[in-house]
Amino acid sequence: LHEAIPEAPGGRVLYLDTDVVVKSDLTELLWVNFRGHPAAAAEDCSQRMGKYLDLDRLKSKALQSELPPTLHASKKGCVINRGVVLVDLKAWKAQNITGVIE
Repeated sequence: LHEAIPEAPGGRVLYLDTDVVVKSDLTELLWVNFRGHPAAAAEDCSQRMGKYLDLDRLKSKALQSELPPTLHASKKGCVINRGVVLVDLKAWKAQNITGVIE
């Protein structure tokens, strides 16, 4: 991500799904405190992580221990709303998030 958009204003990229309607100024997103995390998104507790990830399989293959601590999850944990995600490119690059995903 940081390779595709290296000069993003404020070092941040806002991803919006095509069905998202913006009804107000988004400037305040420039000052969101990421607290060291590579991205910020809203939780969606109507769905749980176990629906999308087979965490038992990850554990059996010892893959979960290879994930950065910021990506650890539990079956009952909430997912994020994937339609609106704010990314801190510097933290994304430093934590090698693209490499982890690939």
